[in-house]
Amino acid sequence: MGFLSRHRKRIAVIVAALYGFYLVSLGLVVPALVKHVAPQELEALLNRDVTLEKFRFNPFTLAVTAENVVIESHGDTPLFQFERFHANFELSSLWRRSLHFKAIELVGPQGAIEQLSKGKFDIDDLLALADSEDETEDTTDEEVAIPAFSVDKLSIEEAGFQITDHSRQGSPRLHITPVSFDIEHLSTQPTDEGSNRYEFHAVGPGGGSLTWLGQLTFAPLAVEGTLALENLALSPFADFFNEFVAAELESGELSLSNKYRFSYDDEVRLTLSDGNLTLSNITLLDGLGHEEENTLLQLNALNLEGFALDTIESKIYAKNLTLDTPQVLADLTEDGKINWLEAVSPIEHTVPESADADADADADADADADADKQTLTDNEAQASATTDSDTADESTDTGSSTEETAPKEQAIPSSDPLKEDNSPSAESPNWQLITEQFHLKEGSLKLNDNSNADAGTITIEPINLSVKNIHWPSDNAMEIALALGFASGGNLIIDAEGTLEPTAFTGNIILSNFLLEPLNPWVSEQMPLQLDSGVAFIEQAFEVALDAEDEVHFTAKGRAQVDDLSLREVDKRTIAAWQSVAVEDTEFVLEQQQIRLGKVLLNGVNSSLTLAQDGSSWLDIFTGDSSNSTEASTEDSTETQDWRVIINEIELQNNQLTYHDGTLNPAFRISLDKLNGKLTNIDTAGKQQSTFDFNARVDGNAPLAIKGKGYLLDEPLNIEVTTKLDDYEMTRLSPFTGSFLGYLTDSGQLSIDSQLQIENNLLDTSTKILAKRFYLGDKAESEEAISAPIKLGLSVLRDRRENINLPVKAAGDLADPSVSVSKIILNTFTNILVRAATSPFSVLMGLGGDSEQEYLPFAPGTTQLSADSQAMVATLAQALNDRPKLRLTLTGSAAMPDQEAMATNLVGDDILGRQWEGLTQALDDNKFHKKVLKAWEKLENQPPLTGDEREQSEAAFKQLVQAKMQHLDESALLTLANYRADQLKALLVDEHGLDGSRITVANSVISNDEEAGVKLEMSDR
Repeated sequence: MGFLSRHRKRIAVIVAALYGFYLVSLGLVVPALVKHVAPQELEALLNRDVTLEKFRFNPFTLAVTAENVVIESHGDTPLFQFERFHANFELSSLWRRSLHFKAIELVGPQGAIEQLSKGKFDIDDLLALADSEDETEDTTDEEVAIPAFSVDKLSIEEAGFQITDHSRQGSPRLHITPVSFDIEHLSTQPTDEGSNRYEFHAVGPGGGSLTWLGQLTFAPLAVEGTLALENLALSPFADFFNEFVAAELESGELSLSNKYRFSYDDEVRLTLSDGNLTLSNITLLDGLGHEEENTLLQLNALNLEGFALDTIESKIYAKNLTLDTPQVLADLTEDGKINWLEAVSPIEHTVPESADADADADADADADADADKQTLTDNEAQASATTDSDTADESTDTGSSTEETAPKEQAIPSSDPLKEDNSPSAESPNWQLITEQFHLKEGSLKLNDNSNADAGTITIEPINLSVKNIHWPSDNAMEIALALGFASGGNLIIDAEGTLEPTAFTGNIILSNFLLEPLNPWVSEQMPLQLDSGVAFIEQAFEVALDAEDEVHFTAKGRAQVDDLSLREVDKRTIAAWQSVAVEDTEFVLEQQQIRLGKVLLNGVNSSLTLAQDGSSWLDIFTGDSSNSTEASTEDSTETQDWRVIINEIELQNNQLTYHDGTLNPAFRISLDKLNGKLTNIDTAGKQQSTFDFNARVDGNAPLAIKGKGYLLDEPLNIEVTTKLDDYEMTRLSPFTGSFLGYLTDSGQLSIDSQLQIENNLLDTSTKILAKRFYLGDKAESEEAISAPIKLGLSVLRDRRENINLPVKAAGDLADPSVSVSKIILNTFTNILVRAATSPFSVLMGLGGDSEQEYLPFAPGTTQLSADSQAMVATLAQALNDRPKLRLTLTGSAAMPDQEAMATNLVGDDILGRQWEGLTQALDDNKFHKKVLKAWEKLENQPPLTGDEREQSEAAFKQLVQAKMQHLDESALLTLANYRADQLKALLVDEHGLDGSRITVANSVISNDEEAGVKLEMSDR
């Protein structure tokens, strides 16, 4: 009994001693050793300073506590730190055969990461170290068993995370705190229902909370639960990205709730269900200020309801997506850039690093490289020692080139299904996007165009968009309904339905009551014109599709109309106005590049063209240097097809066209009033023959009719036109007659009947011009006036009824750019008028007999008119009778042929007397031979005669004539000339009934010309 007592006491002492040793070693020695050794080992491993303020181990409760642990970084903020870590291990683990903790608590953990430069972080060396350790691990095909581990409660309190980016100006920083996490009954082994439940709570840096609830299982690995964000402020997160883009998120909140499940058995699967997301009170600025004009977007709410996702089914689903009252402001800057693109475009920033930082980074990199080389060497040595000969042979068969260039780890097949799915050879799943309804409610878009001097603004509100049954990719039918209004006036409605796969839609577009006046800033930018009024209407049914080659096929059919339009030059008069222009049966085919218009109705159109004093007009905006455009069009013609426009019919009703020419003084004005008619078959391809029939009133009175047919847009041009104008008041032509004739128009009425034909660009026109009682009045000073007696020319052309009838024929080649129809006709008319003024006799005789003479010829030495001359006198008399205001001056003339003829007649009379009939007849008379030789003998110093009797008589007679000519004086010739003029006047008065007072005989003259007779000169009373 005593022995047993002593033995027990000894055992008790030993146990007490061991227990005391246990208490001392674990309660005092181990904490001191850990506090001293652990920081050193961590510093050597992490290459960073590590501090541990307190470390305690309670040998009674098996609780471990560490306080104020700090792992420094290479920057200004510690890499990781926490206030307190506490773990309570239970001895029950011995019979549970697993590590079991009653509680694990971590209080105040704070992590920080710093980006030193673009793509470089302060933890890069730690990541490299982790990679090298992974490479040293032996990878096998066996599953890694999850160690048995359990804890009644795992909690993290007051956690925080911070990231700082030194690569950008200002070193922006994002700090998320507080964060809390709780999980109860965590176990890596199968547990009862309700175990491994966790809770994660976090508060956003600017407000709002995150709640993450769920349950975790490890065999198989699965996580499921709910995730909820409530009113999470987004602006603190946006501040972190402000250096990347100019845009600034001033305000915004995010709320989110959904169920989730993540599982990893044979494959990875993530599902989300019952999801709802709301973005509210979004205000996005352009980064240039906080005023209203700097606001890019204001969004009341974005609601995503019934959101779901399944990675196995590759499907994303949303029951409803709604945008509530989005307000978008877009500015086009002076340099033509849109402020949205400027605001969201990436901004590059470069922050130079210090030399010390570079040196430290290089040193760290060298140290990491050396460690990697050493680890790789050890691994290779171990692998070479354990590799059998079969493996070596197999490696040899794979080829030395592959073995040398490919990293060794690539030869090890991956067992990770995620990596296998993401390999280049893996086929990516076809994801489906399904949304039952999308709504945009009461939106607005304000566009400010500051790219031109007159800034323009268009405000579109409200905007309502509804899209139903979005399913992509799918051939399920979807519906689209868009309705928007313009603040300035007008509405646009688009209804469509179709499929996304293949892409094909049909629908209708209706634009109603759209006011054109707000478009003035853009109109005036392109041309100096201004819209004072106008309302547009458009109705179109369209079809659009995208084929397998991604080519767009688009067709549209419908009608369009513009009412009450008024267009004018800036600060000037109106150049076009109309009651209505309607286009029926429009057809637009993109694939054929064709536009077809069934009928164009122009009703009440009032258009005007005004030439300024310098000849400029609003038409100049459509002209310019055509050389470059011609070259460009030549180059593009080989690549692009010209658009074809076909118009079946153009109808004009009660229109007016006005032309005002300010280059003339006074200015000229002409108008076509009550213009009506039709033009059919217009084709820019020139493949249809057009017909046209127009009628109008020129200046409100003179009827005008134009009819014709032809290929108007064909090349070469082929057309036939008939034009008829009746009784146009010519006093309106004073600006033209004053400028080009030198006189204003006093009176007159103009009628024109013209037949014009153009065949293969060759013009042939026949025009009858009738000018009734056309008289010129006061003289007008003009440097362009024709230097000719124009009034005389008009009198020459004017008949007894005071009318001027001119048949004008003209021809020319219109292929010559300098030639035009109007220029050809005008030049022809001008030539006739000038010719009548400068050569009136030629014109008068030409009207009757195509004569070009201004002399009325007489036979040499006689006063007798030939039959042709008498016919010319009759024509002249008729012309003068028809032109009672013309006066005629007759000037007799004699010339050298008259002198010889007179001498011949005088010698003949001296020899034969009344029997003289001429030399030819006289030479046949023998008596003449004797008489002429006898008279010849009386001549002094006469040359001898030769030949037979007839030849001697002829030579003797000519010598006698030459002698007689020497004795004739001018008075004899003048007497002959006077007698000719008197004879002609008597003929005109006595036989043709002209008033003698209209004919004046001027003093006769002796002419040096070979021809002689009576010169005719015309004058006007």
